[in-house]
Amino acid sequence: MEYSLYQMKIFMSMEIKNTIPLLIQSEDKNSVIEYIQNTIKHISIVETNTEGDLTIEKLRAIMRMSSMQHTHPIMCVVWGFDTATVQTQNAFLKTLEEQPPYLTYCLVCTNEQQIVQTILSRCQSIRLKRLVTEEILDDIPKIVRIWTHEKPKRTREEGLTFIDSLLLKSTYTISKNPPAAHYCKNLLTARQSIDTYNIDPITALECTLLFEK
Repeated sequence: MEYSLYQMKIFMSMEIKNTIPLLIQSEDKNSVIEYIQNTIKHISIVETNTEGDLTIEKLRAIMRMSSMQHTHPIMCVVWGFDTATVQTQNAFLKTLEEQPPYLTYCLVCTNEQQIVQTILSRCQSIRLKRLVTEEILDDIPKIVRIWTHEKPKRTREEGLTFIDSLLLKSTYTISKNPPAAHYCKNLLTARQSIDTYNIDPITALECTLLFEK
């Protein structure tokens, strides 16, 4: 997938320290891997529990990775963490707290509400979801209009998540679609206004439509 210069800027602004465990809520495995690859550079990805529920036996095998020696940074992706029981999740707590500097865990779930609070409090929580359909992905301003009119009010977190997901899923490059690239720049300005100045997300995004070319 190709990304515009504006999208690469958003990746840089979403930099994640390798020492912080991640908890990603998503139903799309490809989106999770793509997100990791574009936000954390120079790291190898190891996928675990790719099928079935996460049992205590599987988790113990995953936990042994912390005692192994690695020559380069590793991101251990644990799929289906929300399928583990409360007891199994709590058994992973000490491993999260004492992960070695060369290893970072990324816990993936489809329902964050199934994750115990002790795990949530020790992870950086990220939600990835398909906010738009592929059929209308070629009209970014139209997508923004739909989103701003769905609800009369949006939270700061909803606004940031929407903009990040929209930019991550767009396949535009400046050379292929200059108008879309221009609008991506407006979206980045809106994101900064929401994040830095706590401007209402609906207001910030409606302003991008005023400057649409």
